[in-house]
Amino acid sequence: MASDLDEINLPTSSVADAVAVVSEVTGIEPANCTTSQTFHSNHPDETRRIGEIIGRALTAGDVVALIGDLGTGKTCLTQGVARGVGLHAGRLVSSPSYTLINEYEGLIPIYHIDLYRLDERDHVWELGLDEYLEGDGVCVIEWADMILDQLPEHTIQVKLCWIGESSRTIEVNGRGNVSTHTLPPTKE
Repeated sequence: MASDLDEINLPTSSVADAVAVVSEVTGIEPANCTTSQTFHSNHPDETRRIGEIIGRALTAGDVVALIGDLGTGKTCLTQGVARGVGLHAGRLVSSPSYTLINEYEGLIPIYHIDLYRLDERDHVWELGLDEYLEGDGVCVIEWADMILDQLPEHTIQVKLCWIGESSRTIEVNGRGNVSTHTLPPTKE
């Protein structure tokens, strides 16, 4: 299934430019475009589309820390990120709540890590998380707030918050300069 994003030629510059493309293609307007970008999503498909734009802005070695309450759309967003990074459209991306880490092969490997079931932050490092963080793929970490202060400086934080029964905000920002992340070329 092709998305509207497949038909658009994304600029090869920064995440800030990708934010403008999200607004143009999806009709989802950012609420704030200063140092962070905040989007409003009213449906899981909108959350996936925002994730896809974020994914298109990522390169090998990037880390995405997802923070939000249960059910705010962290896995939906990750599904979009995976598609944006280049995971084949038919490949299922599911929550690794019980397996803790799912690995997906795409144009860039994706390491989807879920820390929900870990009760102590020391257990996180016993999983070999440092090998994933230093690996050749993109790490997407759900419930990352438990180790946020131990993640690399270039980590992109994504906070998902409920603002209504089915509405949420998705705030994207980085500890470093998010605009240094370049967009990969799109498929023709």
